[in-house]
Formats: sequence, structure tokens, C-alpha cells
Amino acid sequence: MRLTLDGLVPAPAQVWGSVRLVPLCRSEPVQDVRIAHRDYRDGQILTVAKVDPRSVYTAYVPYGLVMRWSADGSPEAAVDTTVGDRDGGARALRVLNRMVLR
Repeated sequence: MRLTLDGLVPAPAQVWGSVRLVPLCRSEPVQDVRIAHRDYRDGQILTVAKVDPRSVYTAYVPYGLVMRWSADGSPEAAVDTTVGDRDGGARALRVLNRMVLR
């Protein structure tokens, strides 16, 4: 599966200290989503990329939640949790929490 940015619209950014998060939103939810925990204990949790001669982009990722989905509804890797109907079919969720604008 190839990840593309088609259909994503940047929402207003949130800033916490020197951290800036820009949510990317779709107009319609993805119908079959699986969330899995990813542990980065192998030590490769810091990424540094040179942007220009005077600045660098640095990202620190101690752990992550990886979202996976499949077009045919088949389950992907999940950590002991799957959201579905009583008959075992996958189910989409609507999240009612909203990110705070500052």
C-alpha cells in the first residue's frame, strides 16, 4: 500500500513550546482503520535533516501509534484491540474530541 496526501487538508496548527503540530484532515473518514503501538527501542528515535546552511529539522520519536487500513476490510496488525460490530465486521469511528486552537 502506498501512502499519498491526496484528499488531505491541513487544519490550524497547534503550538506547545517549540513543538508545532499540523493536523491533516480528510473530508470523509477512512472506513477500516487499525491502530498499532510501535516501540522505537532500537535507538533510532532522533532524526536530523539539514534544511539550509543555518537551520536543521529535528524530530524525536520515543514511541508511536501506527494507523493501518486495508481496502478490502481485512484486519491489519493491532495491539490487542479491534473495533468492530458484534458479527466481527470492521466499524468506522467518529471521534468527538476536537483539537484546541490557541
